[in-house]
Amino acid sequence: NYVKEVCDYLSKYNRTMRVAFRSGFKTTSLLAYVMYKIMFQGIKTDLSIRYYSFNENLAGIHVQELKTLIDKNPYYKELINLKPLAENIGAWTWDKKHIIRVRPAGIISFTRGAKDDLVLIDDPYADPASKIHPTLILKINELFKSVILETVKPRTGEIHVVGSTLSRADMFFDPEVRKGFHVKFYPAITKDKNEKEVPTWPEFYTLEELKAKIPIMGEKAWSSEMQCVPLASTDSFFKKEQLRKTTVNPSLRNIPLIEGLDTQNLVIAGLDIGRKKHKSVLVVFEIKNGKAIMIHQKSMSGWRYYSAKPFDPLHPSQVEYCKEAIKNFGIDALYYDNSCLLYTSPSPRDS
Repeated sequence: NYVKEVCDYLSKYNRTMRVAFRSGFKTTSLLAYVMYKIMFQGIKTDLSIRYYSFNENLAGIHVQELKTLIDKNPYYKELINLKPLAENIGAWTWDKKHIIRVRPAGIISFTRGAKDDLVLIDDPYADPASKIHPTLILKINELFKSVILETVKPRTGEIHVVGSTLSRADMFFDPEVRKGFHVKFYPAITKDKNEKEVPTWPEFYTLEELKAKIPIMGEKAWSSEMQCVPLASTDSFFKKEQLRKTTVNPSLRNIPLIEGLDTQNLVIAGLDIGRKKHKSVLVVFEIKNGKAIMIHQKSMSGWRYYSAKPFDPLHPSQVEYCKEAIKNFGIDALYYDNSCLLYTSPSPRDS
C-alpha cells in the first residue's frame, strides 16, 4: 500500500528526501505528518515547525490548507486555535501550556532563523511563475546546505523533503547531501518481480489512466512529471529510433584531409579550441540543400597551436592543419567558439 509505505517512511526516519510523481501524495503526506505530530507530540511539548516552498507565498498556501484540514477534522475539536485570523501562520495548543507553531518560509529568500523541531520542504524547485534557471537551482542547493540544514535542531530535529526533480544538479542527486538522508524515488509506474508494469498507487491511478496521459502531456513532460526523470534530461535526449529515422545518415564518412572535396557548395568549418587538458576539435560541413552535412572531423589532442612551418602530416600543428583543410576542402569560412570569424580566405576554386 503506497500511502501506508510513505507514512511509515516519514515516521521511521528523521531525515528523508522523496521524489514522487505528480499528485503522488507529496504535499498531503507532509500536512498529514504535521497533524500526526500535533496530535501525539504537541499534546505534551512545544513544537516549532517550519514549512518551506519555493517562495513564502506558496508555503503560506500550504499552511492555509493545514489549518483547513485541522478545522474539519473532528479529532482536533479540542485543539485551541491561537491564530484564527492569521491566514498563513498556524499556532495551536491543547492545554494552554504547550504551543505548536507552524510558519511558512520561501527557500530562496530565507536567511537565518531559530532552530526548529520539524522542517518540511515542499517542492523546492517549483516556481509557478517561470521556468527555473540552472543558476537558481545551484543557489537553492547552496541555501539548502548552508542555511536550511542548520535550522534543524541537533539530534532531536527532523527534516523531510519532497518534490520533483529538474536536473541532475538537484540536491536529490548530490552524493554529499544524500549521505545524510534516506532517499526514495517513486515513479508512477514501476515493474514487479515478473518485469510487468504496475502502477505505484493503483487506488489512485490505474495503469491505463497513467498510459493515457502520455499523448495528452507529451512524452517528455510525462517522463518528467510521472516517472521522475529530470526535466533537463527529458528536454535533451533523443531516442535511438528518432536518430535513426531523421538525424543519422549512415552514408556519412570522414573524408581524409589528403583526399579533400571538390564541390561548388558552401563549405564552413568550426574549431573548438582546447587548452592543455582539453583537445581541440575541427569539424567541416558542406551546405547542401539547406542542410549542413559533416564531411570531415579531426581531434587535435596534445597538438601545438602554431609552428610557422609548412604543413607536416607527421608533426602537425593546429593552425597549419586548419590552413591545409581550408585549401583541400575549399572552406569558405572557419569559425571558433562563439561563432567569431577566425579565418577566411578565397576558396581555391575562386583563385
